[in-house]
Amino acid sequence: MNDLSQRFIKAIGAVSVTDWQLRPSLHANGLKPEAGALARVLNSTTLDEPIKIFESEDRAAIAVQKRYKLAAGWAALLSLVAVVIAAALIVVQPIGLASAELIRALVVIQGAALVTSFALSLIVSHTSLFSRWMAHRANAEFWRIEYFKRVLAAKEVHGPNELPLLPLQLEYFRKHQLDVQRRYYDKRGGQHARSVRWGAGLRWLALLLIVAAAIPPVAAGFGFDWQSYLASRGWSSPPIELAIQQRAFIALSTVGAALQGWLAARDLVNQDARNAARYAATLVNLEALAERPLDEARLAAADGDKGRVLQFAALVDQQISSEHREWVDLRSLAPNLSLERLTDRTLPRPPPNGS
Repeated sequence: MNDLSQRFIKAIGAVSVTDWQLRPSLHANGLKPEAGALARVLNSTTLDEPIKIFESEDRAAIAVQKRYKLAAGWAALLSLVAVVIAAALIVVQPIGLASAELIRALVVIQGAALVTSFALSLIVSHTSLFSRWMAHRANAEFWRIEYFKRVLAAKEVHGPNELPLLPLQLEYFRKHQLDVQRRYYDKRGGQHARSVRWGAGLRWLALLLIVAAAIPPVAAGFGFDWQSYLASRGWSSPPIELAIQQRAFIALSTVGAALQGWLAARDLVNQDARNAARYAATLVNLEALAERPLDEARLAAADGDKGRVLQFAALVDQQISSEHREWVDLRSLAPNLSLERLTDRTLPRPPPNGS
């Protein structure tokens, strides 16, 4: 990176924790005086439309996401609770380990959990919360891209004591789009990966419970008296009937299967496995674009080659928009569906491999 590029970077200002927000007037106030041409672009009214729609769609996406995760998450959890109670009753009810009052209370809780779980599942299904969340998020990300496209497409003559506009536009895009997205995919990808590892740990626990519960009845089936064997080794305990051992195996197996089902539902709700892999791949691509391609775009910007700068921005936007493209409703972006309007609003092209 040459000294001239450093001047443009310093003119844009330091990174802020709120850089993900589209606040052009705030961004303009943080620019150095020599970035006056970019400040005038950011204060222009041409950016009002994408900002207004982005903020509206972003708020809608967050609101629907919360409702979806709350309803779907509780539906899965309550289903697990109902199965765990049923498994417990299989063991304790026949041998009188619990009072009649406690058993009645557990049955009531189980029934309420099942009814509520099914009700929440129906709400999630019939209100299309997931697809609405994805659609709002896709539209928000589209208009975020549209915002930066307008910033990069703007023209403004720089004053005698000001830096040229094109390199400033590139550094603004780098700071508020490329760098912001790199931080996002790094942080969120890590969170999804940790959640995947946590789920894998619980799956191993479920497997151990099932195996431990299976050993006694299986051993008895082969004629091995495990209780006598433990007693000969100094482990004394009250004898446990084979029927109780079998009930314990059924109960723990049921709990293990229910736990696996809950983890699968939880992963589906949070999309942990999918996003952990996808975000990691996107981060690798964005990090690669932040190296030589960015340096080449800086050289092109210094030479006034706007086409090359726009090509670089399109490559970045392509990575960001790939997971949202299928949810974008073209009618919401261009109601009359005219070719000219659609061409102007087109999202970045998909990667050559179609992923």
